[in-house]
Amino acid sequence: MVWNAKHILGKFLTAVLIKVAGNSVYYNMIPDYVFADKMIEIGPGDGTSQLTSRHKDKFLSSDYIGIDLRPSGPDSLLKIVEGDLLEYETSETYGTVFAIAVAEHIQVSKWAALFEKLKSWVAPGGYLIVLVPDDERVEDFIKGKDLKYYHEHYPPNVNCHVVFGINPNVLKYYMPGARVNRIRRQILLREPGEPMKRVVGRFLKRMVKGHHYAWDGILRKKHVLLGIWKKEN
Repeated sequence: MVWNAKHILGKFLTAVLIKVAGNSVYYNMIPDYVFADKMIEIGPGDGTSQLTSRHKDKFLSSDYIGIDLRPSGPDSLLKIVEGDLLEYETSETYGTVFAIAVAEHIQVSKWAALFEKLKSWVAPGGYLIVLVPDDERVEDFIKGKDLKYYHEHYPPNVNCHVVFGINPNVLKYYMPGARVNRIRRQILLREPGEPMKRVVGRFLKRMVKGHHYAWDGILRKKHVLLGIWKKEN
């Protein structure tokens, strides 16, 4: 490994800015009313994005559990345990089930079983919240730095998007009766009420890492789909 000035600066900025960067923008899109006292999330990462979003207090005050291939460390404020979401089983039900930027990493042949499992975890009157890219194209995703970033930062079995071209009808097929919102993915631009330090931190972190989302929202018009499915009583 070459320890040049750029590498050292990148490591330093990443360590500092991860506290104010990340995918919190995705969680900011989620409406307040779907949050519950008891919640479960698949693929939550280390919990940084949740706790730097506007919903931080809701996550901390709930009975929350996350299932991820990379569990959180002992200092994490959220309970995130190690597990493969396709194999994880529970007899419990939850007021809210989250799958934020996860489904696109799973082969579409497994979607039917995945969505049935997630819906079975939702308590009567509760919600399943799914966020995926809107009509993402392979050519938009596969660029040199994209693959390098994912291969370096994700385990081999979840390191890239494997489902493309997802549109509202696709999401509604797996979530019948769901409300699907198409929202502009503002990774760089400031959202209402978002601290400027978080905006700048998110941008710099992604630039240092060569992340392809760094310029989204300014140079390209991209969107995500937010699916909200409610289990009736």
